[in-house]
Amino acid sequence: MSYLANFRWKQNCIDLSSGIKRRVRFIGLNDNEPQWVDPGIDGNIFAETNTNIRFALNTIMPGTSGAPLITTKGIVGLITQDDSGRAIALKINQIKTLFNKSLSTSFQLQPWGSKPAPASTQNNTFIPLPAPNTPFSMIFIKKGTFVMGCTYEQGNECTEQEKPMHQVTVQDFYISNYEVTQLQWKAIMGTNPSYYSNCDQCPVEQVSWYDIQEYLKKLNLQTGKKYRLPTEAEWEYAARGGNQSKNYKYSGSNGIEEVAWYSNNASSNRPVGQTKANELGLFDMSGNVEEWCQDNFRDYPGSKPTLANPENRIVRGGSSGGAATYCRVAYRNSYAPSFRNRNLGFRLAYSP
Repeated sequence: MSYLANFRWKQNCIDLSSGIKRRVRFIGLNDNEPQWVDPGIDGNIFAETNTNIRFALNTIMPGTSGAPLITTKGIVGLITQDDSGRAIALKINQIKTLFNKSLSTSFQLQPWGSKPAPASTQNNTFIPLPAPNTPFSMIFIKKGTFVMGCTYEQGNECTEQEKPMHQVTVQDFYISNYEVTQLQWKAIMGTNPSYYSNCDQCPVEQVSWYDIQEYLKKLNLQTGKKYRLPTEAEWEYAARGGNQSKNYKYSGSNGIEEVAWYSNNASSNRPVGQTKANELGLFDMSGNVEEWCQDNFRDYPGSKPTLANPENRIVRGGSSGGAATYCRVAYRNSYAPSFRNRNLGFRLAYSP
């Protein structure tokens, strides 16, 4: 990409307007690219940040990285991730910002078929592009109110801990697309506690709630961020699809085989992001490993008292070692904060 350093921006080729309430498509080389797609239909576009657009197109094929994402006004981004029916496009304004910060000359678009200008031998600075797990891919979740607990799609499988259903409001937050991986844990802690080790992209496990607090301290010191565990309400809101929810029993589907690694289809934990994403683009919210939340266990307001220890911390999501019912979006579990096992991991959150 270094030859782009000598190009000039053509304003009539690009779309720098804000917001995603407009039709998009991408232009690749497969001859089967989708036609114009309206935002919000079937969850095609589910998030936009200051730097990227995250979307799902059913006909997207691997190999479209680098293809332009366009609107009727022009190019709005370049696809930097393209697999399993999901994609992330780095926004043109962010590309412009990155190049102009790192290069003394500006980054511009070149007409198709024209010969690029010779690359400059100076200022050839590496520019990192967002990628899953490097270090974290986070989704913005817009604030909203939802019904938490034993809702109708959960059928007759609800436990007393899930009752009664009740309304909850959560504020804006970010949550990671994927469970924290063994590679990400090792990068901060220098060790890998996982039972299913030698799998860098598998979720880290055998980590207690206390272990995670130490990880977060070191991670935040290194990054200057304020990463944390999600609250239980944030976790369930995100698992249900936030304001894009289609009221599925599991996170992203009523068919568990589509979205979860659990005891019937997995004998061990699997690399993150291999199943279908939910409405927000989150993976493995059902199955693979159970996930720690920040909260102590508390009975829901108006519920019958349960025997759960209030000193325990909440875990959610089910695992590759558990039954399908544990993968439901409403299912609650809890452990002592010192507890560890091979089916227990976590994902990250932070507040804007």
